[in-house]
Amino acid sequence: PPCGPPGAAEDAQRNLSGIDPLVGHKEAMEAEAVQSRDDTYAIDADGVVRVRDAAGFLVLYDSAVEDLSRVCSEMLQVGTYYLQNYPDDRSVPDRVTILLDLYEHEATFYESLKSSVDVLFEAYEHCYSPDEQSRLAQELTTCIAKRPLVDLTKPYFAESYKAHIASLQLQGTLLREVITGQMLEERMYRNTTVVRNHGIPVHDRFGFPEEIYQPATHDELLGGCPPYTCVPGGLPVGALDLFMSVGGVGSVMDVLRSVSRELCFVHNLGSGRNNSAVTALQTAVLQQAIVEWKLLMEEEDLTEDMGKKFGMIGRRPYANSFLIDDPFAVEKVIDQSETQIAFDQVMLTRDRNPLFSE
Repeated sequence: PPCGPPGAAEDAQRNLSGIDPLVGHKEAMEAEAVQSRDDTYAIDADGVVRVRDAAGFLVLYDSAVEDLSRVCSEMLQVGTYYLQNYPDDRSVPDRVTILLDLYEHEATFYESLKSSVDVLFEAYEHCYSPDEQSRLAQELTTCIAKRPLVDLTKPYFAESYKAHIASLQLQGTLLREVITGQMLEERMYRNTTVVRNHGIPVHDRFGFPEEIYQPATHDELLGGCPPYTCVPGGLPVGALDLFMSVGGVGSVMDVLRSVSRELCFVHNLGSGRNNSAVTALQTAVLQQAIVEWKLLMEEEDLTEDMGKKFGMIGRRPYANSFLIDDPFAVEKVIDQSETQIAFDQVMLTRDRNPLFSE
């Protein structure tokens, strides 16, 4: 339990940060103690990634140089293997062409991998729970260290690279749709909840979620700063906004791994016996996951339409995405649907019965 006189914790926090914890967003963002310490990156017109520090200077990480050296060594090993096993004894393989193919496929591989890394980093930046943030950090590190599964039984490495690149592109698409959907739904839910409880005094709102930035309606939450986008193509948010639902991206990665591992066990594809088959299986799992996610989104849209039709969700618009999870709400929609259908049948019978006609 905390010790010391009342208000000591708040005074200590104020002395450490130089910011009153009770001030608004604008005062907090304009305080002199607030300054950016994060590196950012952008992609120029030539498709080159440019990393800059907080002062705006271009930087190159030592770990990036070390990783490049390691990747070049692996590329030389792969190229040497295929040179030594060149099937045609009557001709000499073109070493320059093989090296060029390796570089092109590696560049495409990391370009596809970047989409997944961006989503995981965005989730890490906006995550609310420290435990989930640690989990996302591990997922991010694992994703960055991923390498393509080259099937040495194939006549050329290009086929293995292309299969793995397609799998990564599907993974990036799935993760982007998941995090965007989660953040938009949570934004709508929290802002609607704040509007509904606007009449409650500020000091009595303990436990209620804070409102977060939404374009055109919550510009005051930016405190005069532009919307924050941690990665190119990410969802613009306020610099002080945190989301409780983005930690689920780590769970998505766990599910994908578990399903792939189970299917590999069922089909006896473990211990690197057939890398091409493993990659194809992972691609099939990702394709099915995207289909299931789109069906879930369509189900939520259908739920919203049903609620609006029967006058149910009009009183609580933030509950659209949670209707299916609420058995009482589903039962109410079913009862109202049956009542409406019975009423329509009675009216149809009445219109067709000559006894009711004038």
